[in-house]
Amino acid sequence: GYSDVVDEEAEEADENGFAFAFRDYVPGIGAHTVLTIGPATLIGEYVALLEKPEWRLYDVEPGSLAALGLESRYKGEKIAAWNLELGYAFALYGKETTVAVAYQGSKDGEDWLPEERYLGSLGVGIFDATTLALEYRHHEFETDGLTAQLAVEF
Repeated sequence: GYSDVVDEEAEEADENGFAFAFRDYVPGIGAHTVLTIGPATLIGEYVALLEKPEWRLYDVEPGSLAALGLESRYKGEKIAAWNLELGYAFALYGKETTVAVAYQGSKDGEDWLPEERYLGSLGVGIFDATTLALEYRHHEFETDGLTAQLAVEF
């Protein structure tokens, strides 16, 4: 999702007469764990930047940066994000079914990533190796979403 944010920012910069690029790659850390006990599964995930990303800004139209009060370098934030998910699997009318709830969050994601997001999902194995899932999500930007996913394993 963050690459979409970068693309949007690039379009806005272009409209304002300047461009930007990463000055250098930023190190990060990621951890993922899954604990399954019988029909219950707990998933924990964490990803974070270890340093602030630095961007170089370039005038496309001379004087654009100065007119906007911008410098030739910009430092972003050390963004972090996490996910904690609990799922429970059972049979419903002979079909493998999973219900899950999740709490997700981020730190220093500015207006791009919500600080808190709640999710609920229901997945049903409709055929062998085929699952239909519905997911509802709500986050602090007062945005609700409903996603349907058809997954086929092969």
